[in-house]
Amino acid sequence: MQRPRANIIQRKYHPQLTILIPFFQQLTGVNVIMLYAPVLFKTIGFGDNASLMSAVIAGLVNVFSTLVSACYAGRASRRKLFFEGGTQMLVCQILLGTLIWLELGTGSQGHVSDGMAIVIVALICVYVSGFARSWSQLLQS
Repeated sequence: MQRPRANIIQRKYHPQLTILIPFFQQLTGVNVIMLYAPVLFKTIGFGDNASLMSAVIAGLVNVFSTLVSACYAGRASRRKLFFEGGTQMLVCQILLGTLIWLELGTGSQGHVSDGMAIVIVALICVYVSGFARSWSQLLQS
């Protein structure tokens, strides 16, 4: 009988646990989204209250998506969830970067239009959902 929790603490897995997983998790950019969300939203032109509310929304999406993916992980392989979530995150990052660059790089004095702000918040929520689907399942062996 396989015991993944007992096997993971073996010495041969220490480099992956102590170096590689944290390294690649940092490269996903989730810390920028989750920790600096109010600053990010304020930078694109939201007011103080809207910035905090958008950060709360992103946090709630993270919690909800983690719960849903924990239930779904029994039906689908963790590898499949990891690659689907990673692809979702990559697409969202490319779209977010492009939209913010187009909006802020065109001389808009640091503010985006109301419609674009909603799109940016929605893309951030989709990104956070992809993170919860992929990385939270990777860390739950």
